[in-house]
Amino acid sequence: MLSSANLEANQSGEFADVASKYALAGETATPTTGSDGLTVTMKAKVAVLCIVGVKDGDCRDINVQTAEGYVSGLTAVKNSADFSVQTSDTKVTLLSKPDAGVYYVVVPAGMKLSVYNGKTLIKATKAEGLKAGKYYTLKTGETTGSAFNSLGDEIGWVQLWPGGPKFAKENVKDKLTFTEACKTGDAYVWGANWRTPTKEDMNFVTEHTLTPINAKAEIQVQNGVPGILYTGIQPGYTDNTLFLRAENAGHYYAFYWTSTVIEQGYGAFLDVIFSESEYGQYWFNPKGMITPTTKYWVRPVLAK
Repeated sequence: MLSSANLEANQSGEFADVASKYALAGETATPTTGSDGLTVTMKAKVAVLCIVGVKDGDCRDINVQTAEGYVSGLTAVKNSADFSVQTSDTKVTLLSKPDAGVYYVVVPAGMKLSVYNGKTLIKATKAEGLKAGKYYTLKTGETTGSAFNSLGDEIGWVQLWPGGPKFAKENVKDKLTFTEACKTGDAYVWGANWRTPTKEDMNFVTEHTLTPINAKAEIQVQNGVPGILYTGIQPGYTDNTLFLRAENAGHYYAFYWTSTVIEQGYGAFLDVIFSESEYGQYWFNPKGMITPTTKYWVRPVLAK
C-alpha cells in the first residue's frame, strides 16, 4: 500500500499548492517486494473547493465540519490504501484571506461535509459527500441581484469579478454632464444607492489591446442594438455578463463617463469606437469636456 496526504489547517488557497495537499492512495494487486518492478495505481481521496470570496473579508474563516467535528487533517491508515479524517472539537480554519478572490481548499471526499464561512453555512453535501478528484465552486455571496433607485425602479445588477463593483444592467435614462455624473448621495441621479463608476471600476480589459483583466470584451448586437458585451473570466463569474450599448454614426461608438479626473479640468470617459467586427479604438479618454453641453452615457454601480 502507498499513500500520500498533507491536508492541513490554514491552507494557502493558491491553485499551485493544491498538489501538496492532494491525498492519494493505492496498492498492488498482490503482495510484492518490488524486486521485479512495482506498479501502483494511485487514486484521489480528496476533493477541491474553489472558494469565490465575492467581497473583501469573506474568506477569513472557511471551516469544514463532519458529524464528528471540525476537519483538521488526514492520516494515512497503516497497511491500508485509505485515510482517516482527523477532526477537532474546536473550530479549525482551513482558509483565512482578507481580500476578495478565488481560493482553493483541499477537503476529504466521500463523506458528508458542511462548509462554513465563519458561522454561515455555504454548502452542505449529501451523505455520500464530494467525489474524489473533483473541483467544486462555492461562492460566499450573490454575484447578481437587484436594488431600487430613487425613482422607485428596481434595477438589476451584476458583478463580474471578486471584489468588483456591482454594475447596473441598464443606463441612466438620459445622458449626463460630468458634473451631474459626479454627484453623490441623495443628489445623484439615481439617489444614494448608486454612483458613477471610477476608471478603476471599469477596468474590464487593458486599454487598446483589450487583453482581459477581469472580463473579456466582444462586439455584439442585442435586440437590434450594437454594443460591447463583457463576460467574467474567473471561476464563479463565467456566466455573468454586462452589455454597454453603443450608437451609430457611420461607425459605432460608446462614450461612458467615469467619475475619475486624469488631467486637471477634464473628466475621464470610456471611449470606444468599432465596426461590426473589429475595434478601432478602446481607451479611457482623459479629456472629457466638463461643460454643460458635453453629455455622455452613465452606467451606475451600487454605492455600497
